[in-house]
Amino acid sequence: MKKSIFITFLSFIFCCFAHADIPVKKPLSYYSKLWTPSLFTTPPVVAGPAPTKSPFDDYHLTSIAPVQGGYWITIAHKKDKKKIVIQPNSSSKFQVVSVDRNSGTRLGTIVTLTDGQFTGQVRFEPDLVVLNTPNSNKAPEQQLPAGFNPNQPNQQAPGQITPPPPPSPRPRIVPPAKSNQNPANNNSQQRPQRTR
Repeated sequence: MKKSIFITFLSFIFCCFAHADIPVKKPLSYYSKLWTPSLFTTPPVVAGPAPTKSPFDDYHLTSIAPVQGGYWITIAHKKDKKKIVIQPNSSSKFQVVSVDRNSGTRLGTIVTLTDGQFTGQVRFEPDLVVLNTPNSNKAPEQQLPAGFNPNQPNQQAPGQITPPPPPSPRPRIVPPAKSNQNPANNNSQQRPQRTR
């Protein structure tokens, strides 16, 4: 049994050598990549084409309202605050592709626009948009009496109490310093002098 395994192994090795090619010397250019690049420098960065910036990156959504035939959309430039109004069925610089109204959040609406070449999205920017919400806690305005003009200075409505004038500052009086009449008391409070 050991002989048969040994013979099979030898025949396998012999077949491998019989079918192998004679080693061929590789050309010198094959090894040139070992010494051509420097180990102490980095290869230059190959600059590809610069990515084109979408014009929609500079705009944010300021208002949107559903109207007949689509949406009335107002977008504003983030830097110069120039506003563009996009109305349905009218020619504009931008055209509306779709509107995603996220009812879960107040400022979650996303509008997809196109200018013919680029397609992009605009949305509300919370730091650039001021919300106008009705204030239900606001006190009702009081009725002004007849003949009272609020634009005229120093006019008091009838029935109002005049506030007292602000208090004026009091002058500060500094008492004179006490002088010691008795020189004996004055010397006793001083420290004795040291002699060396």
